[in-house]
Amino acid sequence: MARRINIILHMPKEEIERLYKKEKDPRVKERLHAILLLLDGKTAIEVAGILRRNERTIRRGVKAMEGTEKEAEDKRGRVTRDR
Repeated sequence: MARRINIILHMPKEEIERLYKKEKDPRVKERLHAILLLLDGKTAIEVAGILRRNERTIRRGVKAMEGTEKEAEDKRGRVTRDR
């Protein structure tokens, strides 16, 4: 059985969808897409298949996005992304 990725949300899903639609950077957009798929109940393996990436790539990308959001939230009190 595939392990699920636990995602700690720092913003509502609707905000993530808005960022996904607006994002220009393909790497960030793909990571947001992966997070949205995971929030819809997909496993890391399923997301990897959909995005044609390795499961470890999905896990690292999600972890990287969570870390970026936490750092930005800690510094400014609101969620922003470092570029």
